Amino acid sequence: MRGSALLVAGLGLLAIAGLSFALTPASDGVAAPTPTHRPGATAEQPPAPSTMSIAAPPGAPAPTRTTDHATATTREDDAPARLIEALRQADREASGPEVLEVRRQLREILRRRPDLASTIARTLAELENRELAFAIARTLVPFAREPNRDDAVRDALLETARSGAAAPREAALHVVIGTRDPEVAAIVADAFFDESAATPVRAVAAFILADGAVAAVDPATADRVLARARAIVDDPDAPRRLQAETFDLLLVQDDATDRARARRHLHDPRAPLPVALAAARVLMAAGEPDETIRAALEARRPTTGPEEVSLLHSALAAFDGGPSLSTGGGF
Repeated sequence: MRGSALLVAGLGLLAIAGLSFALTPASDGVAAPTPTHRPGATAEQPPAPSTMSIAAPPGAPAPTRTTDHATATTREDDAPARLIEALRQADREASGPEVLEVRRQLREILRRRPDLASTIARTLAELENRELAFAIARTLVPFAREPNRDDAVRDALLETARSGAAAPREAALHVVIGTRDPEVAAIVADAFFDESAATPVRAVAAFILADGAVAAVDPATADRVLARARAIVDDPDAPRRLQAETFDLLLVQDDATDRARARRHLHDPRAPLPVALAAARVLMAAGEPDETIRAALEARRPTTGPEEVSLLHSALAAFDGGPSLSTGGGF
């Protein structure tokens, strides 16, 4: 069954999680209660009785209509296991618009049942579908940060960021962009050092460190980060995405040798454009004259391939008041 058929067949996440009743207005025109408790707590009042049947997973008998509150409560208690199975099915089948629909449904589930956030966070570690992993991670951002932080969600995300498979590890790291927490920053640094990790994992770790997390690690680790960054920048065989994201770490210290590194990549016609743009960004931040940087980028026009023309055009537009130089990144 294709992922889109999850909804067509009445097997949407809301139904599989046993939450259809929570989205149905209660009888007598009274709206179903919306939880106002913090994540992880138990709702202070029970959900309204069900007025519709809840779709069952493939192969399971369809439940009958009921107004029995005990039955509804049992179904609600089954929600974590049913939700895990639904996410596993989406991992196998969902893509494109289907992933967006999964994300929409998860947001609605978490609005009604914030206590399920930790279940979703733990399930993230199992996923292989990168697109789905990012969609799920986005729904968990509010639960990983103040003021609504849920420690169970945070712990599950950090464990995935520490040692998860490539897709969920990268997605979990994106959740902590902007961190200044020493514990989290240390995990990010370990991901940056991990040469066995996938390139996107190390690249986002470099981005987070350069974004300020490096200031939260201990001095010895900060020195190691800078030394590794320089080695990556100097390595002609380093993956270009990792190299590009690593450049900003050269701004940690105001070092003339690091500025020379950046100039070398900016003026090298063989340097990939994202790497040259990263070097330009570092030099701009270090106070290099704009006209010098712009001239070096203009010189790349004749050799820029069609797939990168728009990227170069956008970079040059930054000198005319356009968006800042960027090689991508963000969440």
